[in-house]
Amino acid sequence: MIRNYYTLKRLATEIHRAVSGSKIIEIFTQSKDVLCIGLVTPGKQTSLLEISIEPLRGYIVMRNEYRRKQKNSIDLLQATNGAKIDRVLMSDDDRVLSIQLSGDSTLVTEFFGTMNILLLDSGSKILDAFRDSKILKNQWYSGHVRSISWKDFEDFQSRFQTIDDLKTALGKGLAQFNKPLTLEFLWRLDAEKNLKAGYDLMQSMIQELMTAKPRIYWIGEEPKILSLIELMHFKAQFPEMREELFDSVNKAVQVYSAKKTTFERKKEMVDEFLKACHARIRKNSTLLIKLKNDQEHSGRFSEFEQKANLLNINIGKMRRGMNAITVENVYSNSAESITIELDSEKLPQENVGRYYAQAKKLKNSVQKIAGRIDSIDKENKTLQKLINAYTDEKKINWKDFEKQVERFIELGWIKRNNKETAKSEPAPVFREFIIQGNWRVFVGQNDEKNDVLTFKFAKKDDWWFHARGVPGSHVVLKRDGRKDNPGNAVIEAVASIAAFFSKAKTSSLVPVIVTERKYVRKLKGAKPGTVIVDREEVVVVPPIEPAVARELE
Repeated sequence: MIRNYYTLKRLATEIHRAVSGSKIIEIFTQSKDVLCIGLVTPGKQTSLLEISIEPLRGYIVMRNEYRRKQKNSIDLLQATNGAKIDRVLMSDDDRVLSIQLSGDSTLVTEFFGTMNILLLDSGSKILDAFRDSKILKNQWYSGHVRSISWKDFEDFQSRFQTIDDLKTALGKGLAQFNKPLTLEFLWRLDAEKNLKAGYDLMQSMIQELMTAKPRIYWIGEEPKILSLIELMHFKAQFPEMREELFDSVNKAVQVYSAKKTTFERKKEMVDEFLKACHARIRKNSTLLIKLKNDQEHSGRFSEFEQKANLLNINIGKMRRGMNAITVENVYSNSAESITIELDSEKLPQENVGRYYAQAKKLKNSVQKIAGRIDSIDKENKTLQKLINAYTDEKKINWKDFEKQVERFIELGWIKRNNKETAKSEPAPVFREFIIQGNWRVFVGQNDEKNDVLTFKFAKKDDWWFHARGVPGSHVVLKRDGRKDNPGNAVIEAVASIAAFFSKAKTSSLVPVIVTERKYVRKLKGAKPGTVIVDREEVVVVPPIEPAVARELE
């Protein structure tokens, strides 16, 4: 009920007492739909009137803090500079708040429909406006009248014949009662009561609205509603709700508007977080199908191993120059013959070794793919746990949630939505990751940054990685003066990161070059990112994004 008539009326009274006689220093805006009026009080204290005309969120509030941003701040309604505030008052008929100024001009704020703030002269001509100034300037302001009032019960009775007539009128905004106040009226009114009881209750509620302590009703961390009176129907509907009382409407509006904005931003972030979880699960599920198909193909290692054994048994029959050999298949129950292809340029023992090597490679692939499948399964289970944990906003541990959001931002699954930070802080030169053993890994983001990473940032004894035969990022494992070696597990982990940041990222296994930076050089005149590697080893690994399921827990 932040825009309810009675809330605004009491705010107008409180603000009038605080700012009457104050001088306007400046009027400006530094965020969309919010107008700021900088003041100096008769006691030489600075303060700020903040008027929001955001859709569904309009409010006016006075703040003791007076801060103006150096950037993205625009002066408005400059004709008011130096004017004094004579009076702040609320219309008797509708949600129109007026700030009467010296010099016979008035700032009028309409808190309904398409809200706006207008500067009027003494004859109600529009001199300027917050919104649509060029269109409205020099037009005449007619005002609005929509409230129904009455003198006494007889006048009241002449307008509403029955209690049902009264209920119908309430639904249309009688006495400036909005939906929560109408529901409260109906809750408090006994079903058997007559029109006189309805009149007495309405008079009582209006008096209460003008005198009771304002309050905020909270459900969990959400400020559900601001009210000037106790809402019995609301408390009955939400028994878990808590009530917080305030000494002034201005303070209640300050807290409510700030906390509501914070909560809604959190809610938007929860929606984005859950969306990212579902997207990641879908992506992983597609990858799992591909990996399982590759796993089935790699399962043929036993076939190559059997051929290698058959060739070894029949090595005496093999000669260099043969393209194939037909031998008895001792692994078949029927002992049928099998023809095995040979490399005519290789010696018999080399052909046997070739089949053993192929069998070993496929066997290793099966193990690596199985590990990758297990890792993705774990990640999906963890993501589902996160979905379950953060679907019900009432049960969210917000500190834990904020940590998870930061983690998702680091992984690139959620974009950091902070325009000011993006403008003021330069983008990082390289992606940086910390992996097992606290080793630091850096990844180039384009050809130019690859050059800088490899030839300016990396030291000669750092490890250098790149997916073999395909375009991709340069990846550097920093030694940072450490005397210990990273070991095979770390080397393969970094190689998997290099595979992920390459054009082969969708393959189940990718060959990756591993070498020390001192063996990488650049030819004069070569394009950025183009290098020659003088000495290298190659590891075959699955592409893995620099995160595993256990890091999300």
